[in-house]
Amino acid sequence: MRIDAWEEISSELNCFRECSQSESLHSLHQNMFLSYTLLPRQLKDCALFLAGFPRGSIVDIDVVISSWIAEDLVASRSSGAANVDELINQHLLEPVQTAADGKAESVRVSSLVHDMLAKISYDKGFYTAASRPVSRLDKTRLNRLSLVSENAGFIADNNLISHHTRAMILYSCRGVPSLSTCKFLRLLLVHRCIDFSNANLKSIVQLVYLKALILNTPSVTQLPRQFHKLQMLESLIIQDSSVTKLPNSIINFEMLTCLKVGEVAFPSGIARLQKLEKLEIFDVGSSVENAVKELGSLYNLRVFSCCWGLSTIKQKDDVRIFWFETSLGELVTKGKLEELTLSGGNESMVRILALRFFRFDTMVKLRKLCVENQCFMIRVPPFTSYYLRLAHVSVSMKVIEAEDVTALGKLPSLALLKLWIESPVSIEFGKDSFLQLHRFFVFSDALELGFKEGCLSKLEKLHLKTSSEVQVLDLDKVSSLNALFVSIVGSCATIASAIATAVNKATAKCKGVRVIIMTETIRDEAGPLFGEV
Repeated sequence: MRIDAWEEISSELNCFRECSQSESLHSLHQNMFLSYTLLPRQLKDCALFLAGFPRGSIVDIDVVISSWIAEDLVASRSSGAANVDELINQHLLEPVQTAADGKAESVRVSSLVHDMLAKISYDKGFYTAASRPVSRLDKTRLNRLSLVSENAGFIADNNLISHHTRAMILYSCRGVPSLSTCKFLRLLLVHRCIDFSNANLKSIVQLVYLKALILNTPSVTQLPRQFHKLQMLESLIIQDSSVTKLPNSIINFEMLTCLKVGEVAFPSGIARLQKLEKLEIFDVGSSVENAVKELGSLYNLRVFSCCWGLSTIKQKDDVRIFWFETSLGELVTKGKLEELTLSGGNESMVRILALRFFRFDTMVKLRKLCVENQCFMIRVPPFTSYYLRLAHVSVSMKVIEAEDVTALGKLPSLALLKLWIESPVSIEFGKDSFLQLHRFFVFSDALELGFKEGCLSKLEKLHLKTSSEVQVLDLDKVSSLNALFVSIVGSCATIASAIATAVNKATAKCKGVRVIIMTETIRDEAGPLFGEV
């Protein structure tokens, strides 16, 4: 169904929600309130904080945890992740996207739960939310403030803030309150506010207690030079902006644990960021060469994502490649690296992936490996003997051979596999292979898949994407399969009809398998900080 159809259903549910005379709805409210009441004190505060996010929005898990840390609701990113799991178990939080290990990557709060949390939060003075123009708010209750625009006429102004405000969420608002008056602000989240620009960032440097800065607005093009004044900053998340370079003062943020700023160039001195646990995205080609050297000393990095930008100085590629390979070797052999993403279509990154890097036999900690976005590998790395914890693999390759599939099938913990193949694909899955695989994605111009008895014994979802043809043989032998998704890239009716016929034939003997066939155009899959339902 189209988005507008779901929006119509949502509006009907809103009307139903207001009719609280319904006995079943009253029982539902009681159960939700009971789930909240039985939570420990710390988890209650974490749940109430979720009421500050827009109703029905999808929120990145790093945004949630960074916000909790800024408010001292959790002590670390690991404890924040544990709280997310507990709130999901209590049905107060819904996972939207999940990793191969089942951990949530993005979440949302259902409308009914959000309404309940918002009411409790307001009654307790925990959070004040405004979603439409208001003349004034009780400034004694503005410790935490969420301004969420429901219409273009909502203008955020100085009447809506207080000097003791410690957390602020601005979502699609016009106008920006004077942030310099919020001297004790610890969290600032700005999403798609058209009036928020570089000038507003200059006033942020006065917020010396700021712990988390989260921006998702295209009008921001650079960070202020005096950024170093934010000595307490622990999380810096900037998405959908035009920032391409970090100021030299970024190396002074020695408390920083999470740095997600898109494809940006890094200055020299990043070795000082020893508390950094998550770094996305390091532009190898544009960053200072010393920064590439120092990368290997960030031993606390658990999640690292990098690319090779277009601004590469080609005559220095060999030196840069050497230092980058050396740094990666340090991270995977001596550090705590668990997730690694390499991307970019530049030929320099392809040279890095000449499999020399993957010969280290001490990568036992690696759980996720992604080589994507037009960054094509020569072949699948020979990592079957020591990648014992590898649960998520996403790789792009020119071609794939039978021995590559065999190597992947022997990975003992592999739960999610994505293969992007530039040439037509013909794969036959043998017996006793991919024993832990739950989700499998195959993207190619033409697909031919065959399955033998006993293969893919735990596969639940199979995703196929093609622009030419699909042939699937003996799919009924995958006994655990419950869903097949087929994406047809392009608009040729003849091709789409042929693919649909082939898929229906393949699934004719498969009982209980849900089949979804869709057409789509090539698009950028990078989503915003929040995604509307």
